[in-house]
Amino acid sequence: MPESTRSEPSRAAEVIAHTPTRQAEVRRILDLVRKARAATEDNCLPPAFSPWTSIDAAKLLEAGASVEQAARWLHWGGLRRGERSSVPDRATGAGSAVHRTILVVDVEGFGDPRRTLPHQLSTRAGLYRVLEQALRAAGVRWTDCYHEDRGDGVLVLIPPESPKAPLVEVLPGALAQALRCRNAAVPLEQQTRLRIAVHAGEIAFDDHGATSTALITTFRLLDAAALKHALADSPGTVALIVSRWIFDEVVRHSALLDAATFRSVPVAVKETQETAWIALPDHPYPHDPAALDQIADPGAARSSSAVVPADCPQLPPCSSATTSQ
Repeated sequence: MPESTRSEPSRAAEVIAHTPTRQAEVRRILDLVRKARAATEDNCLPPAFSPWTSIDAAKLLEAGASVEQAARWLHWGGLRRGERSSVPDRATGAGSAVHRTILVVDVEGFGDPRRTLPHQLSTRAGLYRVLEQALRAAGVRWTDCYHEDRGDGVLVLIPPESPKAPLVEVLPGALAQALRCRNAAVPLEQQTRLRIAVHAGEIAFDDHGATSTALITTFRLLDAAALKHALADSPGTVALIVSRWIFDEVVRHSALLDAATFRSVPVAVKETQETAWIALPDHPYPHDPAALDQIADPGAARSSSAVVPADCPQLPPCSSATTSQ
């Protein structure tokens, strides 16, 4: 009988039948499998469970494995390597932090009154298309990433096996190119410019999603007034901000990036005070080696009126202004 036509009770009965001596524990396994399925569905991943994987876990119990060990095998056994790195082990309650590269993108002026709901839906659809395309150009598959929608933006956690360098060397430029092509083909109200923040650090998962200090810091970088002004003043389509750690460990050592086109900026958002670096991938700042020695003071952002964000963000300029330099 095809698996799609079989009922859940019949599958459960088959699993239990293979473990006559530990049926109570098998029922616990089945309950954990249901939780694991829910975790998989939450992350838009394909189902990875069948009666046969459940039977294999039951056999592990017979061989002396604990319920938690068998459930963990069930949760991960049918997933691809990238998918395993993207999904928290919610079924077994594991809460240990894991290292991830953090990418957050945000649409400039998404809430502008001229954007009607159809405009916003089209903008969001376009955002996901260009983001997936740019990640692919950077050697990262969308299906290997954990992601959360943020309404006017997206949080993406990159698997640890993916190198960080392409995420600042390739991805911002690929996004800018894809956005220019899209903006040339859609009405003004659907045109898109993006703020991008890149950081890295430990991430913890729970039943509600991802959290950590590093994650909070990334969102604070994205909200920095200096980044908003950098994009507002640029004729390009993308403004990139990277944490000081990413700049020191990735940008400075890159053979593809010109670190002297980055500018140090203070970031003071809520409780966060950091130094970060901004670049404009499709309309870069002038090459200035002296800028590498000019490290901004995070405290300056508290007192400087020059970095107060505008009250009302503007729609992106028309496509004629979003051409490459």
